[in-house]
Amino acid sequence: MKLLTFSSINSGGGSIVKLLELVNGLADRGWHVDFISPKDFKGQKNISHHPIKKSRVLYGFFYLVQITVVALIIVKKEKIDSIITFSLLEGIVALLVSIFSKKAKVIVFLHGDWYTGIYLSQINKYSKYLFIKMYLLIEKTVFTYSDIILFVSKENYTRIVNRTKLDIKKSRIIYNNLNNPRTIKLSQSDKIEFKEDKIIGFVGSLYAKEKGVEVLIKTFEKIHQKNQKTRLVIVGDGPDKEYLHALCKILKIEKNVIFTGYLENPFPYIKAFDIMVLPSLHEGFNLSILEALYCDKIVLGSKVGGVPEALVYDELLFDPKNVEELSLKISTLIHDKNLYNKYQDLCKDRKEAFMFDWVEQMKNIILSVN
Repeated sequence: MKLLTFSSINSGGGSIVKLLELVNGLADRGWHVDFISPKDFKGQKNISHHPIKKSRVLYGFFYLVQITVVALIIVKKEKIDSIITFSLLEGIVALLVSIFSKKAKVIVFLHGDWYTGIYLSQINKYSKYLFIKMYLLIEKTVFTYSDIILFVSKENYTRIVNRTKLDIKKSRIIYNNLNNPRTIKLSQSDKIEFKEDKIIGFVGSLYAKEKGVEVLIKTFEKIHQKNQKTRLVIVGDGPDKEYLHALCKILKIEKNVIFTGYLENPFPYIKAFDIMVLPSLHEGFNLSILEALYCDKIVLGSKVGGVPEALVYDELLFDPKNVEELSLKISTLIHDKNLYNKYQDLCKDRKEAFMFDWVEQMKNIILSVN
């Protein structure tokens, strides 16, 4: 089988992590993969890497033009069986390229919903209007003409279908797994040692509102008032970093909060967490949850997106933005050892649910597309 896929980056969030896992995993299984991405990708046997140039000029458009040109050259030279993308915009490129390939099937895997994404909340109303109009057209085109649309959670599928009212003839839901090569390798790292008794942690992009980091900091301030032997560790980077630092100073907890910045390997900190919290307002199916579960950590997540499907139990969930509920839940866990052990058992149960061969599932789905 010959697969074509592409990306404008080689590292970053959950969708690119899973794309690279698929590229490497299918190559290991003997598939030939043509992969278009920036030059810093390190390939392996059965992967033909086609490098594109980085540029700050017309960033997204420049990448899409490069990818389209290179992809057209590839399908002209080779018989590609399938084209898979992990975004709507790249789905348009895949559909265009497939026109020039006699048999290539187009598979688009959505890890979130652009309509509830962070970008829309940051642009003015005129740009927002044009952006929505453009993306609605892209969405309709991709859903109509792709051979199959994959969703990362049931909630993601239901929300998008209800919003668009589009008839998606072929779709599947495939969850992320936690026993993937990246997690297994990085989790072997030694953990960071802290002097405090209890470490509360977060891993993700630093958006104060959308990722709920502001809520988490305010929650920690209440917890720390009751228990001075606690520390909050925030792993990640983002546009609201300075604001969040300032908030810690205002709340007088700056000495008890660590900002690590972006880490390619967050596991030394995850392994040090006693409780990991995901307080987001929007999520597809968060990878950091699975990484913490893999390390046998207690995970608490907000009732948004695919988080309830990952954690299931009410004990592990809380309402987003609810500082009082979250602080009470964490404080109780910290002081009640029996309850803490119960929550650990619940998380171990959820860990087992995501121990499966994700690449094999993806392979079977790709092969099933007629």
